[in-house]
Amino acid sequence: MTRRIDISSRTVVFITVFLLGLWVIYQILDLILLLFVAVIFMSALSPVVSYLQKLKMPKALGILIVYLAVIGLLITALTISFAPLIEQTSRLIQVLPNSINSLLKVGNVDQSIFQREISNISSNLFSYTKSIFDNVLTIILLLVLTFYLLLEK
Repeated sequence: MTRRIDISSRTVVFITVFLLGLWVIYQILDLILLLFVAVIFMSALSPVVSYLQKLKMPKALGILIVYLAVIGLLITALTISFAPLIEQTSRLIQVLPNSINSLLKVGNVDQSIFQREISNISSNLFSYTKSIFDNVLTIILLLVLTFYLLLEK
C-alpha cells in the first residue's frame, strides 16, 4: 500500500516565486529599514514644519531650519561629550608606551605576540574606516530621504 503524493506545477511555481520574493526582500532589507526610519523622522519633524508653515514660512525653508536646529543640537552635544574624550585619549597615548613596557617586563610576555596583535589591529583599520564612511553616507541618505518625505507630505 503505497501512497502517492502529487504536487501540482502551480504549487511549485508558487513556492519558487515566494522564495524568490523572500530573497529579494532580504537583499533590500537595508533600504526598507532606511525608508522606515525616514518615515519615523518625517513623523517626528512634521509638527514643527507645520507650525513654521503656519507662520507663513515656505515649507522647504522650514525643513531647512528644523534640520539646522537638530544638527546644531547634535554638534553641541558631541562637542561637549568629545572634549573629555579627546583629553583623556591624549593622556592615554602619552602614558601607554611606559605602561606596556612595564607590563611586558613584569608578565614575561613574548613581544612578538604583542606586535602581531598590534599589526592585526592596524590591518582592520581599513575596514573601520570603510564602516565609518558607509555610516556617514547612510546618514546623509536618510536626511535627504526625510527631507523629500517632509516636502511632499
